[in-house]
Amino acid sequence: MNKRQIKKYNSKLSKHFPPSVFILDYLGEIEMTPLELAKISDIEPDTLKKILDNEIDLDRVNAQKISNAIGGQVQTWLNLQNSYNVYKERLK
Repeated sequence: MNKRQIKKYNSKLSKHFPPSVFILDYLGEIEMTPLELAKISDIEPDTLKKILDNEIDLDRVNAQKISNAIGGQVQTWLNLQNSYNVYKERLK
């Protein structure tokens, strides 16, 4: 998800972000590209792109890889994804 996509989120979503928002924010802070993250986390670049674009959910396997690469607890990454999914469902 790029900055323009983030701006598309309306105020209803402001408290519920997908993991991609946090991942991209952190990558910006440490000046790491998504491609570099894909390489060090052993996530296929196309899969990581889909996660960061919110085309697919962050699953347990990739949450573990993200955790190993940039930190954070696996369960925290999964909780962020779950919370976002639940909130999206409520909006339907």
